[in-house]
Amino acid sequence: MKIIKSNKELEALNSKKLAFVPTMGNLHAGHLKLVSEAKKLEYEVIVSIFVNPLQFGKDEDFDSYPKTLKEDKLKLISKECDYLFLPKSKELLNGIHQETSRYNNFLCGIDRPEHFNGVASIIRKFLEIIKPNSIIMGEKDFQQTLVIKELIIKHNFKCKLITIPTARENSGLAMSSRNNYLTETERMQAAKIYSTLVDTKNLIFKNGFKRKDLKNKIIYLKKNNINVIYFDLFDAESLESINESPHLKGNFVLATAAKIGNTRLIDNIVFSI
Repeated sequence: MKIIKSNKELEALNSKKLAFVPTMGNLHAGHLKLVSEAKKLEYEVIVSIFVNPLQFGKDEDFDSYPKTLKEDKLKLISKECDYLFLPKSKELLNGIHQETSRYNNFLCGIDRPEHFNGVASIIRKFLEIIKPNSIIMGEKDFQQTLVIKELIIKHNFKCKLITIPTARENSGLAMSSRNNYLTETERMQAAKIYSTLVDTKNLIFKNGFKRKDLKNKIIYLKKNNINVIYFDLFDAESLESINESPHLKGNFVLATAAKIGNTRLIDNIVFSI
């Protein structure tokens, strides 16, 4: 695996089929799954590790975000990653274009103002300097995948977005670097997030979409010390909230954000009826 630290070094890459996996480090099995899937598709793979200050709001965990570079390198080598990009903050952020996304005011964007604008800005810079054929992301960050899809179309990047199903722990908890903040007891509580999403989806298929069912599930999560930020059914393309209906038809995402202690977690289920 070759380590790249500058834009100039990137220019020397001569890959005809390059897949890009953007990360903020502290890699877990979910990140490594993205690398493995890219290798199965016969891509050369470049992974970036950069904790992007543009996507953190006031009082969020930018300064304390876990950094495990030594371990991350070994994990990537074990998955036969081809390149690891460790950009210098000053060079990467210099002259960066400030992007705006229409998805910034939905779901996680409501309590994290400007978060997705920050994501779009840094990904645009990455796509400009890396010039990958594909960018690979997990479905856990569903809203983020829509932001990136919008960005690719807006700027006509010759880059395909590939999404991979959410990687989960045995309990069903969606893998995340922020899971490291949880105690063992909190991890058990957090596993109820996914099981509640599954139960809610099953209710929708059985009885149609009823707001009362959502309210009951939110009450259940709160009783288990899970502070729900949002828990709702959305259109999978516009992210508009769905109205109650006995007969739904279309593509949907049942999504939630919640806090356990001070740790913010997200999860979702994407489905069609």
